[in-house]
Amino acid sequence: MKVININSEYLAYVDSTDEEEWNNLIQLFRDASINQTWAYNSIRSKKNSTLILKHNDEVVAIAIIRLVVIFNLKLGIAYLGSGPLWRLKNKSDNLDTLQYFLMALSQEYVHSRKLYLRVSPYIYTVTPNFNDIINIFSKIGFISSPILNQTLFLNLDISEDELRKGLHQKWRNLLNRGEKYNFIIRIGIDEELFISFRKLYTEMLARKNYTHPIDIDEIDIIQSKLPENLKYTIIVCELENKPISGGIFSTIGNTGIYFLGATSDTGLRNSSSYVVQWEMIKWMKKNRLQLYDLGGCNPDKVPETYHFKAGICGKNHIVHKRIGIMDACVNPFSKLIFNLGLIGIKFLSLLKNLSL
Repeated sequence: MKVININSEYLAYVDSTDEEEWNNLIQLFRDASINQTWAYNSIRSKKNSTLILKHNDEVVAIAIIRLVVIFNLKLGIAYLGSGPLWRLKNKSDNLDTLQYFLMALSQEYVHSRKLYLRVSPYIYTVTPNFNDIINIFSKIGFISSPILNQTLFLNLDISEDELRKGLHQKWRNLLNRGEKYNFIIRIGIDEELFISFRKLYTEMLARKNYTHPIDIDEIDIIQSKLPENLKYTIIVCELENKPISGGIFSTIGNTGIYFLGATSDTGLRNSSSYVVQWEMIKWMKKNRLQLYDLGGCNPDKVPETYHFKAGICGKNHIVHKRIGIMDACVNPFSKLIFNLGLIGIKFLSLLKNLSL
């Protein structure tokens, strides 16, 4: 364990925790998601590091950082995805907390370990103090690069009647149509539900011939390693004892995040995906989530998916862009390794596309 003294009130602790404690800490934050769980990062990376910021001995910000270190030298890459977590439950956002955490992050991984640091924060234009947050990253020395990630958010802090009235008229009509069927809706974290969804998702992939699908095997492994209170929430819609539609969601912090969905041909014909979304919205509201992040949307590249999700948010919906990628590095050799890695990834992607 290493302690970084930020000032008289703030201390940062490097690699000071274990999985059990981390699983408790992550539940302190509104901006928590599956992507900052111990299980998720242990599957994604062979080597991880943790950073915990305390204010007067109270934990106020945390993050798991994935590491690629060359021969145990001060050379390599540090990646922080969907973090840091700094928006505490039942407390107002404290920009000082974010600033001091980023200072400790930069001091440890950029200046001490000499790594190329890339941060992809879970921060969208809907996040309060969005422009101030950008300025904090810049002040500490991060270079910002735009990314295409954008999404739609649904405010769950209104009544169920208001949510239903807020649906786009055509979307609501299709929901009404779907609700006439004798569907059985099951929501939970049971392995049986995951198996049902997995079969549905696999059949959909075969039918649509997706070239770059999300790895359901990886999600299965992560789910098996997560404690019950942090697992993905799964919804499955059945008709005549057969799954026809479903989805997988992160529901840890105050925001439900749509990760993955699947619908059979039968489900498409009877509007089951509309019922799945509406039942999940009601479940999130019942469990006191405040926002619903509908996942990626791109009006130009995937217009059908965009219009489906936009219908949930109604005619006055706003597409929110992600803050972007934040990079920092003082070691030219780590920067070279990072850039070579990007070239390699692009080259492998090109080869894969050429082989199709």
